[in-house]
Amino acid sequence: MNNFEIKINQKGVKKAPERFKKHCFFGLSKIMELSEQEAKKFAPIRSGRLGGSSGGRGGITNRVEIKGDNIIGILNAIALSEDGKNYAKFVHDGTGIYGPRKKPIFPVRAKVLSFRINGKKIFAKSVKGQKPNPFLKKGIDSAAKYAQNIFNSEMQEFNRSVK
Repeated sequence: MNNFEIKINQKGVKKAPERFKKHCFFGLSKIMELSEQEAKKFAPIRSGRLGGSSGGRGGITNRVEIKGDNIIGILNAIALSEDGKNYAKFVHDGTGIYGPRKKPIFPVRAKVLSFRINGKKIFAKSVKGQKPNPFLKKGIDSAAKYAQNIFNSEMQEFNRSVK
């Protein structure tokens, strides 16, 4: 996690709290937009679904919400398989021995697993799983390098607006 420091005009905040909130919202919006762009660079592109180029079957998006006094940035990934299930979490967090359960994957309803690799049908009694690709975290970490400058710029703008 990256830490940074911003200087806030306390008198200005008391004088114009909604304007201050607006500048914080704009600053976080810029960081989230940058996080989205960076995450797309780190996302796997085999099907194009995570990068958002697959015609509505997925992608990486961001949004910023105000909830009470809190401003929250959300970075989301959706990648829909042919049967409509979102597999982005499995790509991000890993599966099998590489994922949260740390155990190989075995078939549940059959004697063997069946899947395709490069068009070739594969049968296996178990698989290790998929190594994680934390593309969202990488995107946020990459964008965080610019957070200090983005917020400093917004605070300077805020300070000018309340003088």
